[in-house]
Amino acid sequence: MRKMLLFAVLFVSLSSSWVQAQVQPGDYSLRALIGPGFNIEDWEDQFRFGGEFDYDLGYNMGIDFVALVGVGNEFRFQMIPGFRYNYLYIGLASFYALGGAGLGHMLGENTLDFRFATGLNLPLGETMEAHSHVSMYISTLGIDNTPVSLDWMIGIGKRFR
Repeated sequence: MRKMLLFAVLFVSLSSSWVQAQVQPGDYSLRALIGPGFNIEDWEDQFRFGGEFDYDLGYNMGIDFVALVGVGNEFRFQMIPGFRYNYLYIGLASFYALGGAGLGHMLGENTLDFRFATGLNLPLGETMEAHSHVSMYISTLGIDNTPVSLDWMIGIGKRFR
């Protein structure tokens, strides 16, 4: 009997927090990001930090804007808008794929950067969230070669309704 009562209390508390933690269309998040970046071509490592804005459109879709700064042997800066699609939900966690294109600055030149990412977003209560993603950035126009970098960013954010 105690196990049944404990299960019922746990189920009700988790289901009520799950309903409160669901993202609704029109919700947006602001996140602080930090993590390592690796240049695939010459194995140059960078420390990356920045911020991200994410707006939920509904139907498992959203728009995203990320601004990142890379500190290492070379300075790197990126501002990239993107489109996000949530492809898997496990409990409260949502896994997503993201793609976008925007402005980059690398090796003293402005570039057109493409971003392809997959990540995980986990609500921490009603307004806070933990976030992690792996992104591949391809710098195409404005530079002699085509640098490709892989970043793993983790962060924490606040969701607004």
